[in-house]
Amino acid sequence: MSFVPRRTDRPSPPQADRLPVSVVVPCHSELRFGNLCDTVASLRAQEPAPTEIVVVVDHSPALRERIERELPGVTVLANRFTRGVSGTRNTGGLHVVTPLVVFVDDDITAEPGWLAQMLVPFADPDVVGVGGAILPRWETAEPIWLPSEFLWVVGGSYRDMPTGGPVRNVWSANLAVRRDAFLAVGGFRTDFGKVGDRSRPEDTEFCLRISRATGKDWWYAPNAAVWHAVPAGRADFRYFL
Repeated sequence: MSFVPRRTDRPSPPQADRLPVSVVVPCHSELRFGNLCDTVASLRAQEPAPTEIVVVVDHSPALRERIERELPGVTVLANRFTRGVSGTRNTGGLHVVTPLVVFVDDDITAEPGWLAQMLVPFADPDVVGVGGAILPRWETAEPIWLPSEFLWVVGGSYRDMPTGGPVRNVWSANLAVRRDAFLAVGGFRTDFGKVGDRSRPEDTEFCLRISRATGKDWWYAPNAAVWHAVPAGRADFRYFL
């Protein structure tokens, strides 16, 4: 799960128009409902505002009912596919109709201006998708023994990543893609991804498949930043190992 530059000789893309965009948020556990509320609040605060915020629930009727009751104004869907985050993302991606779709996790909060920064690279027609920075938000103190080069272990952007430009792949906690490309490749693989404690990089595979299908680039936009909650259990040396 690494960002690998593809080429660096292209100029920065021009300023983008404000393309309509929807945001898809997969969720699966009531234990993270507070995080989800923070996620939705940060999405609603964006300028420009997303056309639609879609929360997709992974086979949890009780959680779906709670979201419908306590988070009015968002679209709430049930995962149409087998259990797992790939199916929840695909459910949302198939539902939306905007030319761009953004995928974030249910434990992120977006910085002010995040969505505007995500849109900028799409002014270049050769950019098929964009990923932004993911900043760890520690529930406890940040471990002093953890090298910043290894922040990817807790799902964060790490030291010596590109400062922006074309990359091999981005991460689905903060990912935007042209919906026509998403549909052309059939979305994320539902047989390869995160289910329970099994973690396989379905987002990396998704990026590579779209690049092969379209011949277009993924772009890293570090100014499009989100904060990613890191629970206390992931600040432990045993978890790191």
